[in-house]
Amino acid sequence: MAVGFKFLIILFVLCISIYILFLKSKEKFLVISDLKNQIISYIKKYGYFRLIKNLFLNVIYQKRISNFRTKLMHSSVFFGVLGSLFSIIFFFINLRIYNLLLDIFILFLLIGVILALARRYLLKVERIIKNSIKDNYFISLILLFFIAINSFFIQGTKFVLFNNEFFTNIYLTSDLSYSILNYVINGNLIIYKFLYNFLWFINNLLIFGFIYSLSKTKMIHMILAPVSVFTSDDAYGYKTTNKIELIDLEKTEKFGIDNIKDLNTRDLLEVFSCTECGRCQDACPAFLTSKPLSPKSIIVNLLEHYQNKNNSGIINHSISFDAIWSCTTCAACVNACPVFINPLDKIIRFRQNLVMEKAEIPLPIQEIFNSIESREHPFKGTNISKKQFFNKLKEDLNVNFIEDVKQAEYLYFIGCASIYNERAQNVAIKLIKILKKLDIDFAIFSGETCTGDIARRTGNEYLFQLQATNNINNFKQYKFNKILVNCAHCFNTFKNEYHLVDKDFNYQVIHHSILLSNLLKENKLKINKESDLVTYHDACYLGRHNDIYDFPRDVVKNVSKYRELLRNRDNSFCCGAGGGMYFKEDKTTKKINHERLEEVLNINAKVVATSCPYCLMMFEDAINSKGLKNQIFAKDIVEFIEID
Repeated sequence: MAVGFKFLIILFVLCISIYILFLKSKEKFLVISDLKNQIISYIKKYGYFRLIKNLFLNVIYQKRISNFRTKLMHSSVFFGVLGSLFSIIFFFINLRIYNLLLDIFILFLLIGVILALARRYLLKVERIIKNSIKDNYFISLILLFFIAINSFFIQGTKFVLFNNEFFTNIYLTSDLSYSILNYVINGNLIIYKFLYNFLWFINNLLIFGFIYSLSKTKMIHMILAPVSVFTSDDAYGYKTTNKIELIDLEKTEKFGIDNIKDLNTRDLLEVFSCTECGRCQDACPAFLTSKPLSPKSIIVNLLEHYQNKNNSGIINHSISFDAIWSCTTCAACVNACPVFINPLDKIIRFRQNLVMEKAEIPLPIQEIFNSIESREHPFKGTNISKKQFFNKLKEDLNVNFIEDVKQAEYLYFIGCASIYNERAQNVAIKLIKILKKLDIDFAIFSGETCTGDIARRTGNEYLFQLQATNNINNFKQYKFNKILVNCAHCFNTFKNEYHLVDKDFNYQVIHHSILLSNLLKENKLKINKESDLVTYHDACYLGRHNDIYDFPRDVVKNVSKYRELLRNRDNSFCCGAGGGMYFKEDKTTKKINHERLEEVLNINAKVVATSCPYCLMMFEDAINSKGLKNQIFAKDIVEFIEID
């Protein structure tokens, strides 16, 4: 049988098997089809160069995977499969180049599949196995393994029968397989011809079987995951880890997610694309401290719910109520996912449904809402009076109030945590002293109320918009260009969310770490030196959510001996306060702030620096709970600045 005719048969088998795959996985391909307009918009938005760069970095190079062996495995399989198909182009152009490329990609495929089988079934990596649905990767991987082995020996038989189609001075797969075959067959051309035809026939069956298996196994992520990467703003360097869509409260008929029908096209793509690798749960502070949340389970259980055609509610059927209310919204899961899946977005929308549709709210969260509504802050039961604190600032520090002076360069928005916690008040006082010393034009606002961050993260979008509208209307009465904050949560809310409520909200929002860093660079400030080893804890809403890592380190690294925590920067471990969890005490599992403090102890640091009052309070709580007061110290970065 002519080589060209055989090649046409292979193309026919490919087309038929792909068509059957489409029929068997129609709903998954329809999701891609529904994203057609978004894909076109991404091409216009980012251009072909950035699109290709994104696919190379995140699909081929696997940028988000740090382990070299895993990176090699994924890239080799992807290269092997895609490269083998791509090399078909050269069949009718130059057979030598075609066989050379085939040699290379078969080698890649063999390496990748062997690594994948070893990792999943010999090493049995726990994060892959735990919280996964029934593992059906084995079928596809075994078929891919036999395709690689079969192709390997086909190249060897072709090397003998069609030697003129190979670069004989290049020793690759074909040369190696020829050497093995020649050792067994010993140059018998009749056996070589029979073996070539037999292996070619088997290869067609294996290719058909593998492509068909994609419809039955999670290996279909080879097709869907690149689409997920392609259509993610995060993959192009734009932070959307904490993006919450603004809800039109008047027109929206149903809030959040409760049924599989509530999932949008992007949700379904993420559910279908998940490889169940477990990197998200290995990064999740709730999961790592034995709480009932696994970000991986959120996605996996949604898939099961979909596959079972379950029309019942998701919450308390596929995903537990307690899991939804264990999330600190730190976005570690989003940051860890190699294919840019966002479990956090689903959790927020589950909370919206529970709060705004069903009024099924844990008591501590309900108390937050009540406190914000009645007292304009979330700190229920505090004895601290905002009026008394502000009077103290006016009397002791001669602070200007914006309602008196009407205008200033900076409005210093102190924030609930720094007003209603005595330890955090020291941070605000120290920052005000620095501003006064440098004659920076600033004022504070006695009518400031909670930004609504906690309400939004706990699903109460109505209360968030109420707080945002109230603050924005108050701000409009005065003239200032910049909002200065020392709270990472206030910073994120002002910077990324208030403009969604009012498009005219265009103030420059500055976190105090940025201001202090700039002042140090201008030699306007000096740092108090520490004799003890100092480390720095990245606040999630400053770091992962807003990519601010270096500004606070500009302060801390000049204090004394400095050492990074094991988990730092975008891999930082949460303090446990975010997403309303500061107010929801968990007495049954290990506390997240205790886990983080242990990391400080492990590097023998005596001072842990923070740049968020919630982180500061969580460290203070952990230090006191463990009986380490006066042995370990938590400080805000502003407390390292010399003002006398």
